[in-house]
Amino acid sequence: MKTLFLLTAILMLSANIFARGIEARNAKVESKNDVPLHDSADLTVGNWEFWANANGILAYHYNPKGIFPKGTANLLYMQGILWGAWLKDAQTGEKIADNPLRVGGAYYRSGLQLGWRQTWGSPVPPDEFYFIRKDWKQLSEAQLKREAAYYFDTDSNSVTDQMISKLKNTLANNWKNWPVDFGAPYNDVNGNGVYDPVFDADGFPDPTQGDYPGIAGADQVIWFVANDFDKAKTLNLSGTPPIGLEVQTTLWTYKGDFTPLSQTVFVQYRLINRSSYLLDSMFVAITGDPDVGDYTDDLAGCDTLRNLWFAYNGHPVDAEYSKFGLTPPAVGYVLLSGPVDSLAAPLPSGTPRFLHSFFPFCSGEAFGDPPMGVVDFTYGWYNIMRGYLPTYDLDNPVSWIIGSGPQQGQATRFPLSGDPVNDPAGLYGDVDGAGNNLSAGSRHFAGTLGPFRMAPDQTTDIVVAVIGGMGSDNRKAIIELKGISDILNANRENGLDRLTYAP
Repeated sequence: MKTLFLLTAILMLSANIFARGIEARNAKVESKNDVPLHDSADLTVGNWEFWANANGILAYHYNPKGIFPKGTANLLYMQGILWGAWLKDAQTGEKIADNPLRVGGAYYRSGLQLGWRQTWGSPVPPDEFYFIRKDWKQLSEAQLKREAAYYFDTDSNSVTDQMISKLKNTLANNWKNWPVDFGAPYNDVNGNGVYDPVFDADGFPDPTQGDYPGIAGADQVIWFVANDFDKAKTLNLSGTPPIGLEVQTTLWTYKGDFTPLSQTVFVQYRLINRSSYLLDSMFVAITGDPDVGDYTDDLAGCDTLRNLWFAYNGHPVDAEYSKFGLTPPAVGYVLLSGPVDSLAAPLPSGTPRFLHSFFPFCSGEAFGDPPMGVVDFTYGWYNIMRGYLPTYDLDNPVSWIIGSGPQQGQATRFPLSGDPVNDPAGLYGDVDGAGNNLSAGSRHFAGTLGPFRMAPDQTTDIVVAVIGGMGSDNRKAIIELKGISDILNANRENGLDRLTYAP
């Protein structure tokens, strides 16, 4: 009851042979060497250890770092975001001559750089990475040591006094200098629409007295700004030049062990069109690479009624999770708020937005990830975003074909949408591993959103929840995923997409 009440209050305020394959699996995820250590941080107060990097690659830091339950095995190898759009002259509506179709974002490589942008040129502040804990002043030395081990990505025995001091100073500085003026969210306690904190004797915002940084009720928040203005980076990702997008990313979570909030990492992407172009027929893909312990025996699926896509283990016992005496969990993404067309009539507040498509990469398929660094990546991913296979022909796209159940052989934008808990053999729906679908193996996937348009200087928000679920076996973990997603969806109309930001 306490969890439900808290959630309501918070929401009101606020790849050719293998899918990822051996090549992609062993490829360097860019955050390993290209992001300084503290242009990154991890969420640790709940039941996830979930890293974020300033280049937009999430759940990865030197190694996979989407660990659930915290202190056990890896559930998520990597999370990213990709976008694609046709660039048009904002006055005439004609496509531009130079690479009118462009794709950018962060995947196994990133096309992003840290920093806020107003016009073309060098990044300007806040080209920093911010993270806060609401309880930072109350942390004991033992808690600080444990948090320093996470922050410096080391073991507790290697933590030094200097590390603890640096962490304390960083938490204090971020709390005091939280960049509200640049878009970081805050808690408008007095409801006047202005960030006017009451400072304590040391000059820090006092959350018991007035406005304070972060998300209402959240115990830990990460916020950073990145942009796609570096041509070399976008070419290295997609083979096309930058679009001119800024993305402000906010992650937050809550204390606890096994509760809906502590089992969830919330991620908001705020996209801002900093170009002079109209972005037409735009799509976004929220990408995830689940590793349910051992990555070689996973399955995937989606639930269109819940705006949910997920992965689970193909077997009741997993080699990695069994080391901790656990049955394998499941990981799911639920869309809570989707992009809005900036040129269309405004939708009533709380109007749900829905997934456009779900795309699973399954090891053994005849197709694989579009190759990074060449324009085929753009063509292949734009087709995926539109709900098709990753072919490079935009005019003749190929649909995914349902593999099991009564609709087997029909085209769909939502493969694997059956019920793996109650219909594991796929007799009544499309279930991964059943019928003509491939057996358990490596899986990664994308939930796609769109189409929509963005005029110059327009903003749109996307909010997804990353959920970890446990159960008595590998498939029953999906039940908990769906239960948590139901709680989140039921509260969507209470204002999740109305988090408090400075105007």
